[in-house]
This record gives sequence, structure tokens and C-alpha cells, in this order.
Amino acid sequence: MTRTLTTAILSTTMLLGLTACSKRPFIIEKGCVKDDFSITINDKNAVLKPDKFFNLEDYKLVANPKRFPPTLKTLHDFKNKFVNYKVTITRPGNDKPYYGRLAFFAVPDKMKNLAVCSFYKISIDGAYFQQAEDGRTAYLYEYYTIDGKRGGNFPTWIIWLSDIPI
Repeated sequence: MTRTLTTAILSTTMLLGLTACSKRPFIIEKGCVKDDFSITINDKNAVLKPDKFFNLEDYKLVANPKRFPPTLKTLHDFKNKFVNYKVTITRPGNDKPYYGRLAFFAVPDKMKNLAVCSFYKISIDGAYFQQAEDGRTAYLYEYYTIDGKRGGNFPTWIIWLSDIPI
């Protein structure tokens, strides 16, 4: 009886240990701009062009392992709490550049096998450019929801933009 109880306790402890280890963040290595604009990452001398895949490692870009909480919605907090990069966004046929901050995020390890987590798909609808005019800022992101409401939303990237440097 004691041996069975000891075996059960050890098995449970090992299972909990393995579960805790599997909660490491999964870094998505690839990305692609999926609209007609280019993103220049100013401090990395990198240009992300439409429909061209890029690797974070090639440009020494870092994905934040920490999740972006939905209550943290100020640019100041974003710039100070997460690894982010100053960017300039240009669109063909438009002389007006937009400026911003871009951050990449890891996702929970259990998402690594999902097709939606195979690469960062960066897309900015024209309405966000309009919203970011006259010194105003706009932010957008791509996230995935797992396990219904209990699993939560996990951003893969977030970008803030404006028509003035931010």
C-alpha cells in the first residue's frame, strides 16, 4: 500500500514537472509582410519587403517571451516593457512615410504545431494608416485565441504607427 502511494506521488510529481517544462514560450522564427508596404527596422538596418520571408535571427531580432496584456494599451508602457524596434513604413505611390514601433512575441509552446503559428503575417489595413494621421497613433496586432476563453489571446506581433516619429 505504501509503495503504491509512493509510486503515485512520484508519478504525479514527474507529470507536473513535465507539464511545467512544456509551458516555455515558442519563438516563431519566420515572418512575411503580406500587404503592399515595406517596413524598415531603423536600428537593425533591415528592410522587410512585401511577400518576402524574413528570419528573426538573420536580423538579430528578438521575440518577447512575455505575453502582452490586454490592459497595457499605452505607447509609453509598450516602449518601456517590451523589446521593440523603431520602424519606418513606406507604401508604393505614397511619398508619406509612417513611423512606428514593432514588437514580436513568442507563443505558448503548445501552439508550435498549429499552422497559424508557422510565421508572423504582418498586414496593415489602410484604415490604420488613416487613423495614424495628423500626429495621432494607431496600434494593431495579430493574435490567436487558444482553448476558448480560458486559454486567452496570444499576440504574435504588435505595431504602433503614426505619421510623425514616435
